[in-house]
Amino acid sequence: MADSGAAKRANLMGSLAAVAATFTALVAVVVAVWDNVETRKHNRLSVLPYIVLDHVRNDSGPVTRGTVQMSNAGVGPALLHGLEITFRTESGSDTVANVWGAVAELVENQGVQIRGWADVDSGTALGVQQMQTLLRIQATGEGAGEQVQRVLNGLRLRLRYASVYGDAAEATLGSFETGR
Repeated sequence: MADSGAAKRANLMGSLAAVAATFTALVAVVVAVWDNVETRKHNRLSVLPYIVLDHVRNDSGPVTRGTVQMSNAGVGPALLHGLEITFRTESGSDTVANVWGAVAELVENQGVQIRGWADVDSGTALGVQQMQTLLRIQATGEGAGEQVQRVLNGLRLRLRYASVYGDAAEATLGSFETGR
């Protein structure tokens, strides 16, 4: 009979060892899946773009220049999806366009010259730490600084972009609140 009890204990110990091994394997699988999810989150953040839209005014004697530019201050390339341009005239009406040519006449009617522009084509990319000038204007003579500043202040921009993983974002310049 002693042999029968020893056999039962050995069988029980074997069963307990098998359950412990199965539990350990399941815990290892859960930890591996969690680690994979965290690694993917880290990888997404490690290539996240951050677009900054800004305007700069430069007074140089009788000539005042203004530029509107975008730069990628993030750690990954930005895939550009389009630019919405809203220009507010002195009368208070807004003109909304997707290309600079549609607002060029309104801008020049403010007493400034357009020296160049770059439209944002959907599907293009802006690399890390790169900058692109979107609009260059200038005015000369008395009141040139105020003319350039009025145009820069009248612009509102909304740039839609995404990371290489497809995480959508947008950058804005100017206030999009009602009544501004």
